[in-house]
Amino acid sequence: VAFMKKVLSVCALIMVLCLAFVSCEKEIIPADYVTLGDYKGIEVEFNKDYSVTDKEVDDVIQAQLANDATEKTEITDRPVKKGDNVNVDYKGTLNGKAFEGGSAQGVDLVAEEDGKYIKGFAEALIGHKKGETFDAKITFPKDYHAKDLAGKEVTFTYTINKITVPKLPELTDAYVKAFYHFETVAKWKEDIKTKLSEQKKQDAESGRDQKLWSTAVKNCKFEKMPQSEIDKFIDKRMDDLAAQAAQYGMDVDTMLSQQGYTKKSYIEMMQPQAEQYVKENLVMRAIAEKENLLVSDKDYITEATKLAKDYNVSDLNTFEGTYGKEEIRKQINMNRVLDFLEKNAKYTEPKPEKETSK
Repeated sequence: VAFMKKVLSVCALIMVLCLAFVSCEKEIIPADYVTLGDYKGIEVEFNKDYSVTDKEVDDVIQAQLANDATEKTEITDRPVKKGDNVNVDYKGTLNGKAFEGGSAQGVDLVAEEDGKYIKGFAEALIGHKKGETFDAKITFPKDYHAKDLAGKEVTFTYTINKITVPKLPELTDAYVKAFYHFETVAKWKEDIKTKLSEQKKQDAESGRDQKLWSTAVKNCKFEKMPQSEIDKFIDKRMDDLAAQAAQYGMDVDTMLSQQGYTKKSYIEMMQPQAEQYVKENLVMRAIAEKENLLVSDKDYITEATKLAKDYNVSDLNTFEGTYGKEEIRKQINMNRVLDFLEKNAKYTEPKPEKETSK
């Protein structure tokens, strides 16, 4: 369960990983390190249209029926389409040489980007037929864990062995009642439509908060950074890794080497994240102090209890035992700052997307 109530920047989300991080709020004075920029009246696009089309509902239903399917139909008369199941052999080469982990045979995958493979890897199958062998250029992400491949363009040679699609079960009231506990297909569709609308609203609000917060931080000036707080962040992360490694019966060095890091390179990789975490914490505290938003001891119990309920934690004592009072207090202050930014922002309608001509 994510501890952050709001979706902030990537580095703010690292707070989740550092719940026992020693609070810097009582140890440093934000004004010594940060000069606040404009944080009131930030202009941000915000789409308040949460309507859902019939096609969006039907797409969800088709995906769910495909997931339910227990049988597959083989496709032999057309090329691979997005979403098809494909059995494939592949071999990856960098500068003409095969690289470790880049080859496999008889792998089943779905021809679309789903986060399981690097971008472009599965989509490269689209448009090719069964029995065809072909090459595709794929670029690894710059932050890929294997440093010898990070940011590099490689060649994958594919051979398509088989193309299949799920044989969908018939969509009837009886099927929906048996598997989804709705009396009719129409009622199931209504429920899906409601949930999709709620998700759109949540995504829009998360995007708004992301933009407001990142802009507020970007507008600040930092004269220096409290290195002690950066070190605490990194030390806590290394402690977490040590505990994780111990669960698998290994030490940190071994665990990191399996991910393509040394301890030194991992700490170097963490440095920018640690700095951003500390920066955001400084900005949050500075705005909260300036706008008199810091939660009082009197209000803490009420707001912390509400926060616990938001995350389905039974009572405040359990919540505090899990996350610690200081982290909960910090989270409340962050939520208050975000609420302040939202109330003082200037909202504009999203610009229509330009049609690209082929």
